[in-house]
Amino acid sequence: MPVKVFFDGSWNSDGNRRITTLGAICATESVWSQLDTQWEAFLKNHDLSAGLHLNEFWRHSIHDEERRERVLGDAARILTPLMPMRASVCSVDMNDHKKLKAEDSRLIDIESICVERTFLCVGTERGEERKPNSIVLYFDENEDFMHKIRRVWLNKRKQPNVGWPKQIADIVSVSSSTYYAIQVVDLITWLDHRHYTHGDVNNYRSWFQFPIQMKSGHFDFLDYGKMKSEPKFFRQDRKSH
Repeated sequence: MPVKVFFDGSWNSDGNRRITTLGAICATESVWSQLDTQWEAFLKNHDLSAGLHLNEFWRHSIHDEERRERVLGDAARILTPLMPMRASVCSVDMNDHKKLKAEDSRLIDIESICVERTFLCVGTERGEERKPNSIVLYFDENEDFMHKIRRVWLNKRKQPNVGWPKQIADIVSVSSSTYYAIQVVDLITWLDHRHYTHGDVNNYRSWFQFPIQMKSGHFDFLDYGKMKSEPKFFRQDRKSH
């Protein structure tokens, strides 16, 4: 059965720290179909005709904590039974990245680091690990993250005997108003980003993080030390300065 992976990023820097975050959720077509049906009813129940875009919702509900709890609580109740969704979220400290880049120019850019880490959730169903064109990647409208992986994919796909590039059938840009899955990824991505920039969403974040972690989820925060200790984050084509 085909697998669809949805990505969404958050990089606002209006909090205490400058953070870039990318989230991804991977599931089969049947799981996403269930999500679409339930999410549409959820939006209607909460008068969210334009969809749930957490940054906007958070601002508009700043004086209504009860509404936040109702909406996010219902969203969590929808997602928890829909596992086996697999998810990854990666947040990178932008200042630490800048510092490390100044020390070692081989360090890859933040967008590539985020894609590398969130790709941990991407996988096929059992028995289809080597099946070509079995995965489609969807990114929220025209994000830089998409351009990074698309260039690599198009280049490597031309080469013989490569792994994941042959498995990916397409990489496309979509709108959150059309694809409810983007709204779901936006939710977990925005909460993780907000956690590291403002530190005021711990309870809400745990509602989504815990069930996802219990189903092979990955939540990474990469600071100076963690980036420096990961060889994959450094190009091998030239020497550091």
